[in-house]
Amino acid sequence: MEVIYMKKRTLVVFIAAGLLLCGCSGKNNNDNNTNKDIDNNVDNNINYVVGDYDFSYNEKTDSPVGYEWGDMSESHDGYYVPILGNIKFLDSKLENCVPLCSNPDCTHNTEECVSYFYRNDISLVSQVYYYDGYIYEVGKKTVENKGCDTNLYRLKDDGTSFEKYMTLYRLEAGDGEVTPYPEVCIHRGYVYYVIPFQSTMKLQRMKLGSKEAETVYEMTGDRQNLYRIKAYGNHIFFQAGNFLADNIDINASIFSYDIDTGKVEKVVENAVSYYGIGINRLYYSLDGGVQVYDFEKKASEEFISKIYEDQSMLVSDKYVTVYDKSNMQVYDFTGKKVYERNLDKDDISAIYGIDGDTVFVYINRKGKPEIKGIQGLGYFKISSDDALVQVDIYEIEN
Repeated sequence: MEVIYMKKRTLVVFIAAGLLLCGCSGKNNNDNNTNKDIDNNVDNNINYVVGDYDFSYNEKTDSPVGYEWGDMSESHDGYYVPILGNIKFLDSKLENCVPLCSNPDCTHNTEECVSYFYRNDISLVSQVYYYDGYIYEVGKKTVENKGCDTNLYRLKDDGTSFEKYMTLYRLEAGDGEVTPYPEVCIHRGYVYYVIPFQSTMKLQRMKLGSKEAETVYEMTGDRQNLYRIKAYGNHIFFQAGNFLADNIDINASIFSYDIDTGKVEKVVENAVSYYGIGINRLYYSLDGGVQVYDFEKKASEEFISKIYEDQSMLVSDKYVTVYDKSNMQVYDFTGKKVYERNLDKDDISAIYGIDGDTVFVYINRKGKPEIKGIQGLGYFKISSDDALVQVDIYEIEN
């Protein structure tokens, strides 16, 4: 029996269904469908279409791969990340990280700034999703005598405007009652989301800008949970299952929703923990190790055995990365280990995402007597030259 664990973080952000915000700066989007070249794929010729599964990738319309919990998002010319109160844009050269605000006289520390996410009447969760010229954020707003609205807000990628875009749903809430944030995924013109802690859990979707929701999948049974929504190609993947009586152990499986046909199917049974899609295969945690599911063969086999006692996993465009709070190992899609690193030596407290050979991390170095600590964004390369680069760092009081 596996236990589902929530990922622990020592970040200055909200920990809810997902974490962190991101923003972006002006760009010229490319309408062409582009598959990222993967030179370490298991096959010499990558088959992007397997049965009903089309694994082609369009950077303009598709949810980015290689990021967990909305910690970062990316476009073709840079990255978006919330750091200490602001959504910031990091250019593709990894040289400049600035608040996503076009006002040259802005102090960036009040809600007059479009990139600032501490607002008096809106409670924004730190998740960010770049889509077609905008950075989307999830937020809650109390409606007097009517409950609490969960809305989708958006920030223009040139830093000129911030606005409420659409309402996802409304929940009744009394004075002082806290309503949870949803887990969301934006992909090919729709926002997919799950309202947490309902007696009947549903995966729902809304066309961006619309007012009507449709149910994609509805669960049955007691003590339901539906979580980890991921998009890849023409499918939305998610996990769903039922907690046992202890409300800790869960029997869950990975499902897929075909956005072209509306068909939902169970892909892998007994998969409750981390998973991700790499080109045309599904990698998922099982009994501490990692299994790989082949969509063409419709079968799973062991990819790597257990490495860490309490490990997480992230699948990016080139690699499968397993890590715990102190160490990480990186494998290419053939199962060859290509890199490992001790995270403690650089005071890395979280992995935000992996793009190609670049690993984005959160640095949290505690202060010492008469020496201030630091927090902020950094990165290193999966290569022989893997020095940690501090991108946007702030001193903190001890």
